Amino acid sequence: MTRLALLLVLGSTARGRWRAMLVTLGFTVAMVAGSAALAVPSVVHAMNGRLAARAPRTGAEHSAPLLVATVHDYIGTRPLTRVTVARVGAKAPVPPGLTALPGPGQVAASPGLIRLAQASTAARARVRGRVVATIGPAGLTRPGELVEYIGTRPAAMRNGSGVTAFGDPRAVDPLVPHQELMLIYVILGLFVGLPLVILLLVCTTLSAASRQRRNAALRLAAPGRSTSGG
Repeated sequence: MTRLALLLVLGSTARGRWRAMLVTLGFTVAMVAGSAALAVPSVVHAMNGRLAARAPRTGAEHSAPLLVATVHDYIGTRPLTRVTVARVGAKAPVPPGLTALPGPGQVAASPGLIRLAQASTAARARVRGRVVATIGPAGLTRPGELVEYIGTRPAAMRNGSGVTAFGDPRAVDPLVPHQELMLIYVILGLFVGLPLVILLLVCTTLSAASRQRRNAALRLAAPGRSTSGG
């Protein structure tokens, strides 16, 4: 009986290590995947917030201190947001991510656009002016976004709108609407949450089964040890 118990204990050591590794790996994957899934809605909400914060708030053109014209373009397959600005009044608003408006012939560009222009002649030709400022994270929905603010004179502005401030949630469509955000929650619950629950149940079952076998082996070994000691 003692020999059988020792065989059970020693024989299950390798399998026990593998079970412990699988359980640890399962819990680690569950934690990482769960954290990533919970972070997705927060990231989308932050992107929508930054998009709304840089949206121009329009006013009467004759009294607005700033004229703005926004054009959505592409560099290859990557979208480019080009915003032309012309200062009219002394108290012209400044968009998020900048400390000052670019003047005529000047450009404020995002880091992604600057890097792309340095690497590509075609992209460099799309930067219409001398880059004098870099747009900060507050003015971008994501790090690699391509955005440029081009300064010009009011007389040269075409199809510009009078702007009194930046930050208008009603002026833009969010990157991910509320209904689609709710759909993301449902999809994450079905395709991430449910498999994680199953994985955790399997890991817990393996761990419990391993403990039961180990305890049974120890109970078998206990009478043999007491007998041999006597």
